[in-house]
Amino acid sequence: MAGYIGTQAVSVNTTSATISDDLAVGDDLTVTDDAAIGGTLAVTGILTTTAKAVSNGGIGIPDDVKLTFGGTGTGDLQIFHDATNSFSAISDQGTGPLVILSNNLLVQNAGGTENMIKALDGGAVELLHNNVKKLETTAAGITVTGTSLAANGTASLPTHAFSGDPNTGMFLNSADTLAFSTGGTQRAFLSATQLNVTGNAIFAGTAHTFAGSATLANNLTLTDGNLTVASGNGINFTATGDGAGTDASELLDDYEEGQWTPAPTRTSSAPTVGFSAGPNGSYIKVGRMVYASFDMTINSYSGGGGTAQLNGLPYAASNDLNSFSGFGVLLVRDSSAVPVGPTATTTVKGFVQRGASHISVQYDNIGNAGSNTNSNVANWQQGRFTGYMMYPASS
Repeated sequence: MAGYIGTQAVSVNTTSATISDDLAVGDDLTVTDDAAIGGTLAVTGILTTTAKAVSNGGIGIPDDVKLTFGGTGTGDLQIFHDATNSFSAISDQGTGPLVILSNNLLVQNAGGTENMIKALDGGAVELLHNNVKKLETTAAGITVTGTSLAANGTASLPTHAFSGDPNTGMFLNSADTLAFSTGGTQRAFLSATQLNVTGNAIFAGTAHTFAGSATLANNLTLTDGNLTVASGNGINFTATGDGAGTDASELLDDYEEGQWTPAPTRTSSAPTVGFSAGPNGSYIKVGRMVYASFDMTINSYSGGGGTAQLNGLPYAASNDLNSFSGFGVLLVRDSSAVPVGPTATTTVKGFVQRGASHISVQYDNIGNAGSNTNSNVANWQQGRFTGYMMYPASS
């Protein structure tokens, strides 16, 4: 059968029906074969298909009309454009998650010219700013390129903490002050001027350098190792009380122990000296004060000119002009290497002249004509000479 309805808007033959204009269906319409519609198909009810619906020209959904999937009524998944608020949305209204399945997920800007999110199957997830990668996941964690800004945090909830211990970590105490807490309590902070530690501070290892000052509210205890002070620095005692005089320095800047070689000689020319023991010398230096001991036994002596002196002190004496002719007191335990003095009460003593590195050896003529007078020892002889000397060094 073939024929036309109206002005050929509908053409019917034995194999097909062709509608070349609008078709309005007021009730159910069942199509069991292909249907080609050249105009507009207006459906006021529900269009149900039992097979795939293919649109070669695309599907247009008006503003504020939702394309729904699953469920009943409004559907579990909605895709729509909100014309009033000017945004497009994919809305999951179901109870389960919205899952996007892809081996390589790429989110770009509207023009397709910039990447914003990249996710690779079995690989990294990248976040980009202005098409520049800023954060990337790795097998070990994450890699951040640029600055990472976080909230200030508190001692009980530090900004950078640990999943197994959320109240222990690092936070911003105040402007330009980095603080550290354990168990929700601040234990230390670092500012532009100080590192402040509450409680004990234990420094392990071999070397620790403080470029600035370190203030300890309580004791400093070293259980192992040494406290090393740079040259020219030391322990400052300005916080302690001062004596009646005018102090020039309250810095203890040196401690040293060592050996020195005492050399008996004469002021004008050196003699030839032989020893059966020594010469041996040791010294201790605390600040500028030097304690020097010596011991030797002379078994041969000849020649030389001038008066006796003992050379080789480990430090030169101070040039302090407030001193008298010299410094120190020589205490002699055995002076048999010095000839007998001019009187029966004569003792051997000595001093260190300003700036000198030797001991000038003298007689102390106690009781000589009712007065104390000193005289230089002229030379040395066989015998033992042992004792010690204390004097201030120049530095």
